[in-house]
Amino acid sequence: MNETNEDYSNPNNSSSGPRGYLKRYAGTYYILVTGYQSSGDSEAYTLKEDGTATYIFGYKGGNGKTVTQKKYGTWKASNGKMIVSIQGNTGMIDESFKLVGNTFKCIEEPSRYLQKIK
Repeated sequence: MNETNEDYSNPNNSSSGPRGYLKRYAGTYYILVTGYQSSGDSEAYTLKEDGTATYIFGYKGGNGKTVTQKKYGTWKASNGKMIVSIQGNTGMIDESFKLVGNTFKCIEEPSRYLQKIK
């Protein structure tokens, strides 16, 4: 995303009150892909008001039990936009989302979108 850091809310500088857009958009979101039918795998982000983020990947292991993997990072938000930065196996992974209607759509991969769970 070609935004400057000033475009994003931080806890001490927001016209939307304490924590601004972080508070407004915080929650847990499924990560979904248009046209993809899940085979039991699931991805989600938990985005907290303090700017921390958790990526959660769940899948069925070889023994049929659900395996959950988590990775951690940060997120920032502005009016109708957010960037989630997660520490992956080879470095930071950034995903930018834009609010379209009631759905955050991924800018880098338009078939990816977020569905808020809570």
